Order: sequence, then structure tokens, then C-alpha cells
Amino acid sequence: MQAKRSLTASTIGIAALTGGIFILDLLTPLGTVEWILYAVPVLLASRLSHRLALQVLTAASIALIILGWLYSPPGISPGISLVNRGLGIGFLCVTAMLLLGRRRVEDRLQETTEALRAVFQASPLAIVSLDPEGRLTMWNPAAERIFGWREAEVLGQPLPFVPEARREEFTALRERVLRGEMLAGVELRRQRRDGTPIDVSLWAGPLHDARGEIVGIIGIVADTTEHRREEERLRLQSAALESAANAIIITDREGRILWVNPAFTHLTGYTSEEAVGQTPRLLKSGRQDLAFYQNLWATILAGRVWHGETINRRKDGSLYTEEQTITPVRDARGEISHFIGIRQDITAQKQAEQALITRTRQLEAVRAVSAEITRELDLPTLLGLIHRRAAELVGTASGAVLLWDETAQVLVPQAWHGIGDWFKEVRLRLGEGVAGRVAERRVGMIVNDYRSWPHGVALTLEHTGITAILAEPLLYRDRLLGVITINAEGTERSFTKHDRELLALFADQASIAIENARLYEEIRQNAATLGDRVKERTAELEEALRVKAQFLANMSHELRTPLNAVLGFSEVLLGRGAGDLAPKQERYLRQIHEGGKRLLGR
Repeated sequence: MQAKRSLTASTIGIAALTGGIFILDLLTPLGTVEWILYAVPVLLASRLSHRLALQVLTAASIALIILGWLYSPPGISPGISLVNRGLGIGFLCVTAMLLLGRRRVEDRLQETTEALRAVFQASPLAIVSLDPEGRLTMWNPAAERIFGWREAEVLGQPLPFVPEARREEFTALRERVLRGEMLAGVELRRQRRDGTPIDVSLWAGPLHDARGEIVGIIGIVADTTEHRREEERLRLQSAALESAANAIIITDREGRILWVNPAFTHLTGYTSEEAVGQTPRLLKSGRQDLAFYQNLWATILAGRVWHGETINRRKDGSLYTEEQTITPVRDARGEISHFIGIRQDITAQKQAEQALITRTRQLEAVRAVSAEITRELDLPTLLGLIHRRAAELVGTASGAVLLWDETAQVLVPQAWHGIGDWFKEVRLRLGEGVAGRVAERRVGMIVNDYRSWPHGVALTLEHTGITAILAEPLLYRDRLLGVITINAEGTERSFTKHDRELLALFADQASIAIENARLYEEIRQNAATLGDRVKERTAELEEALRVKAQFLANMSHELRTPLNAVLGFSEVLLGRGAGDLAPKQERYLRQIHEGGKRLLGR
């Protein structure tokens, strides 16, 4: 309001001055210099800050010159008066144009200043300025909000947010700017009013006056504390993704690979440079059909997580099984923009599961076969059953059972399959061939290069195409019963440790079955011998009984009469026929009487 009153007073004063010059021009002819007087109000008006006042006064001055020419005092030549006022009008017009142009520049400068003031006030970044000594000359609201000090508290003071431990750092930066250097994005650690640390980023440059001399420093400070925390969080997340044991893939909505971690390279053999820009079809093995992939894409495009197993192909062509989880990622609008796939190699796990299934089936087969051979008690039938079932368990076409002849100290073939009748003539001593070595060492053995094995049996090499042999001893309570062998023909088949373990289990059951069959045969033979002896003994006993009966019959007739007499006499004596008897005599008579009765069968 005060500025407006000052402008009004200045305008009225210049108008009065212009009016006075006009009256002077009418009353006193000044000749050719009178136009200069009219320039005075225009020059004074140029100092006014209001454009409209300048325009009005300039127009008024021109109008007064014209009126002065129309009403010029007598004594002045019309030509001189015309030239005089023409020059005045021309000067006034040129002066007015120049002054109006300057005022337009000043107005634009004023508008720019106001805009900068608005930016200064509304800026989310702290804007500060310092004089060459480092005292604050400008402190915007953002600086108050970020650091906590009000403008009135810090103007004319050194920067309050520089910790004491970092004063030397601040001084060095200030000297660099005062030498004309621009600072851009310098990361610094500062502090708030409450003493808490704050991370900031600084942009600073020198302030110049009209002569180009540096008169201060202006700086823009951004609070990067949260940004640094976010960067640290992202760095940790990135490190976690990079070091994750599982392969991780990030793709766009179309499935183009944008990023993979090192575990992906370890799993597939493809580097990040080879994978980025490709699609996961790079790993396609052809083991999954079209319906599988259609279901996968339908699931993730619907915004649901897909989880499943796939068989893929590595860069070197080898196949592997992976467990995969694909998660859709939505953007700020809620639309699916990316997919994240986490892959885990479960090849070993699947192989272990399959091996367990196979092992379970084989053990069940061993159990079933063991039950079958245990029920068979006929030794020749049992041996034939043993070598056939052993070959079936391991999956080969031929095999044999050789029993140990303790008397001859040799292994004798007892049952075989897929070898030929020539095999019955073979006799193997301890240490001879695969079976002989197994019998000698009492430990199973695998020979997968039998054709080149230096200890091969000549007859076997001559009559067969056997390329690999697996053998296990038949032992019963550490007593050698024999050897069971399984043979393979062709280089495509070789025996493994697992095959040997399976055959060893079967051999243990087979040994028990063979021993049971032998015991049964012995018992059967012993039973037959015992039956013959029982029949002979029975006949002998029957003959003895017949002789005894005849003897007793004869003796009965010869003894009955005397015994009757003895019984009768003993009864008389016991009846006191001979007077009183002593106790001892009476006891003897009773024994005689009872013995006689027994002999007569009474």
C-alpha cells in the first residue's frame, strides 16, 4: 500500500512538472532547446515501476508539445517553431520507445523473479545460499522441513546442519565452489536439528554479480536417506537373488527373459548374455506336450501362481528335471507386467525316488522268489528255479548254479540257462575263472570286460559271447555250498553295484533253500532206512513173542501142579495148621503164597 501511494505521488509530481514546462514554453520562447525541457518528465517517468504511468506521462508530454506548437507565442518564426517541436516530438517518441522496451525487460525480469520466488518457496528440495564467508543468506521452506531449523534462526549464521566432524569437508567443498567449480550429486552425511544423521545429495555453484565476480554460493540439497535405505534394501535383495541356490528368471509379459541369476547358468549352461532376450523355449526338451504349456500360460495369465515339474534340456544337450514356480507380477495399474520363475534341479531327487521304487519292486520280487524257492524241496528242481529267477531279477538272459564238491574240491555245474550243454563238462577249482575266484574269496564279483579279462575260462570264451559276469557265493553259516553266476552278452549291458547287492540278497535266500532241500533229502533217505529197520525189528519181536508164548504154554503145564501144592500148603500153614508162627515165618509164607498166585495168573 505504501509503495502504491509513493507511485501516485511521483506521478502527480511529474505531471505538475510537465504542466509547468508547458506554461513556460507558451510564455517564454526558448528557441531550439525547448524540446529538451519536455524530455525531463519522460526521463523522470522512466524511473517509475508502473508501465501504465510511464505510458500516460509520455503521451501527455507529446500532447503538450503539440499544444505548444499550436499556441506558440508571437515573435517565433513558424518554421523554427515547427522544427523545434518536431525535434521534440521525435526525441520524445524515440525516448519513449526505448524506455518502454526497457520497462518490458524489467517486467519480464520481475515475472521471472516472481516465478523463481515461487519455485524457491514451493521446491521440495532444500535451496540455500551462502556469502563467501559461509554465512546463510537464503533458506527456503523445504530446508526448514528437511533439517528442522526455521529461516529466522539460521540467516546470517554458518550452516547449522554440518556436523563438527565434517567441517573440514564442508570447507573444502566451499573453496572449490568459490573457485568457480560446479558440484553435482555429491553424496554427503549431514544432521537434523535433533541430531539424527541424514544422507543428502548436493548440487552447488557460484553466484556472480553484474561484473562477473563470485559473490556467494547457491546450493540445492536433496534428502536421500530413504533413497539410500531403498538402495541398500534393493542391493541386499539383488545380492540374495544373485547368491540364491535356485535358478531365478525374470521375464516380461510375453515371456522374453530380462534377467537370470548365476544359479541359472549353473543349472542350464547358458550365460546371462545368451539367455536375455530369449524365451524359456530355449530350454524346451519336447517331453511336455502342447496341452501342458497351454495350461501353464492360462494359469499365470489369469494371475495365479503355477507350480509343477518339467523336463528341460541343458546347453550341452543333457536332460534334467526341475521343479518350477512361476509367479505373476502386477504393475501400479494392477495389470500383469512380468513373471518371476524359480527353478530347482530335482534330477537327483527324481532318480533317487525312481531308484527307491525300483529297489522296492526288486526287494518285493526277491521276497516273492525267496518264498517260491523256499517251498521247493526237490534239489534238482530247486537249482533250476534258482538260476532262472536270478537271471530274471537282474534282467539277463543266462545264468548258472555251480555246487561245491567237497570231496573233489571243485565247482560242478548243476543247473544253467542260455549257455549250452557243453557247460556240464566244466569243472572249476578255487581261483579258476570268475566262479572259482568268488568261491575262493567268499565275496561277490563283477567283471564287465570279460572278453579281455586275463583270467577268463577258455571254454566259456569259445562257446559263448558273454561280455560281463556277475557272481555271488552260496554260503550257509560260512560253509561254501556253491556259486551263482549271471551273464550278459553285448557291450550295451554292464553290471552295477546295485545289481550285485540285489543278487547277494537273493543268494542268501537261495543258500538257505539249497540247505533245506539237502536236509530234506537226507531226512527222507534216513526215514526210508529207518522204516526198513523198523520192519525187520518188528518181525524179530513178533518171532520172539511167539517163542515166548509157546514156552509159557509148556511151562504152565509143568509148573501148575507143583505150584498148586505149594499154594495149598502155604494156605494151611497161614491158617495156623502148624501152630503159632513167628512174624518172620509168617512174612515168608505170605511171599511164597503171593508169588505162586502170580505165576498161576490168579
